[in-house]
Amino acid sequence: PGRSAALAFERLATTKGALRKLRFALAQLLPPPDHMRAWSPRAARSRSGLVLAYTGRPLWVLWQGLGGARAWRAASRRARSGRLPR
Repeated sequence: PGRSAALAFERLATTKGALRKLRFALAQLLPPPDHMRAWSPRAARSRSGLVLAYTGRPLWVLWQGLGGARAWRAASRRARSGRLPR
């Protein structure tokens, strides 16, 4: 967890407007079925696998989001202080 989720947090932070932010967040939580099939081998096998993948997606987003939030905050602090990343 971290880098790609941190980039998602940055995109969310820099997106203008509450509706656009909501759309972005929902797209992360519930992406289109083609994305889910590429993301999850279970989803690619069957319709019930797709349902299971969607069911587990919020937990995965939460797990990735925790690390991503930490990484994003750290990167934001470094950027504001002018320090280079390690």
